[in-house]
Amino acid sequence: MARIKYIRDPPFIKQDDVNARRGINALELGSGNGFLSVCLMALAANQIPLREVVVTDLSDHLKLMKKTVDKNNHVYNTRTIFEPYKGYETDEHRDVEFGEGELEEDLEVIIAEHKWGHFPSKGSEEDKHDDQLQTKKYDFIFGSDLAYRNSLHDILISSLLQFTHEHTLCLIGVSECSVATVCAKGNII
Repeated sequence: MARIKYIRDPPFIKQDDVNARRGINALELGSGNGFLSVCLMALAANQIPLREVVVTDLSDHLKLMKKTVDKNNHVYNTRTIFEPYKGYETDEHRDVEFGEGELEEDLEVIIAEHKWGHFPSKGSEEDKHDDQLQTKKYDFIFGSDLAYRNSLHDILISSLLQFTHEHTLCLIGVSECSVATVCAKGNII
């Protein structure tokens, strides 16, 4: 709930700002099953102007993320899944009543593979399908239990740098184990 309270009036949204008119683009890194994104969409309904939620993980998680998101289609309007080398599959459905009213905004959910720190080179076969995801900057980036191995820190930071702009809010959850290893690596302990 603290996250929702913070992003209800986020520092990157000002009343006269273009972000306030177009809505917030959110990115979940290392989603696993898509549940955290579904929770964000449900809690944000009619309170936070979400325009797009991009749910990412490695390709072996795409089916599970799609299943979780599809089971909760009452919190979004359009769902697109991007499978590498297969392209996009889009599913649009009518606005469904949620809570005390219908969804106010057209919320699109995109499910896609993203390997942290991996950005296809321009003109490559992979780039043709992945360009939209790789070049976008997001207003809100979130994830839970992401940095559970030291080897993931640099590539996670690389992805965060790729997808942020100067006002991006990033909320990344880490486990105690990874915090201890990060501190030990930085000689803080």
